[in-house]
Amino acid sequence: MKRPDLALCSRCGRCLAVCPSYLETGLETNSPRGRIFLIQEGFEHHPAVISCLRCGSCEAVCPNRVPLPEYLALSTKPEWPIPELVSEKLWPYLLGRGTEFFSRKISGPRTGHPTIFLSCGAEVVYPGATERLWTYLKSLGFEPGFTEPLCCGLPLASLGQRSAFLKKARETLTRLSALKGPILTLCASCLWTIKRLYPLVFKGTELEVKSQELASTIEETANFLVKLGKLKFSQVEGLYFHLPCHLRETPPGWSLPTLSVCCGSVGGKALLSKSIPRALARELVLKNPKILATACTGCYLKLRRVLKSPPEVKHWVEYLSV
Repeated sequence: MKRPDLALCSRCGRCLAVCPSYLETGLETNSPRGRIFLIQEGFEHHPAVISCLRCGSCEAVCPNRVPLPEYLALSTKPEWPIPELVSEKLWPYLLGRGTEFFSRKISGPRTGHPTIFLSCGAEVVYPGATERLWTYLKSLGFEPGFTEPLCCGLPLASLGQRSAFLKKARETLTRLSALKGPILTLCASCLWTIKRLYPLVFKGTELEVKSQELASTIEETANFLVKLGKLKFSQVEGLYFHLPCHLRETPPGWSLPTLSVCCGSVGGKALLSKSIPRALARELVLKNPKILATACTGCYLKLRRVLKSPPEVKHWVEYLSV
């Protein structure tokens, strides 16, 4: 598994104005170009490198599109000393329990058009949103289906579990490739993993073509509905959308007021931390939302853990007007 090349970084500094950790600390080592310098000098395990949020803000403004988030997402250093064997056995166990829970919440066909990607988040974390999406698609005249319960593998990659991530990614790619598009996801991080990481890790393998085809088939739910002209929300006072970093921007026609600030969630330690970036804290005070609706499993878990209601943390699909 070859990681992306960072040599295109020209140290121009455009990334400084958008990097959450640099803006938070003012330290050059906590900037994207500082982290790239540390990596190139052999200090890949420096605390400043490990603390990168992988939000992609730097890549979005970089003239050379240096893929630092992808590079770090495929790091082989475990964040915690969890044996890969434990990771491989633990994840299916957790998904198995989630499947039992979800089956009591909703049932539906395994084939359909479109197909809803039953990721960890869609299955276990916010099954109510998945149920609402299925109902909404039915109201539009579709006959939607569900994939079997699957994981994109990003949680394993974020813990540095290289072989476990590759095994999970290969399994998910193989299963999803057997489906006809479109495949809709409810998690921006799943979308990013499948569209950006899969083509990287399977480049030069027998799955290269399948990974590229899947990247063009999977869609974020909002973009799919916008193209149909069918994105309509219920009117709820104090409802704000929290834009996940992996989604980057809202689609045209998006009507919810938006907070475009990183929640600070990446990997296990950051997810369990009870702190949020000061920029997000300022926005929450300024906007005073009653409901904060997001589109990412990591953001959802982080915000629910840290914030006390109000705002109540939900998935945005729960506010589709059915």
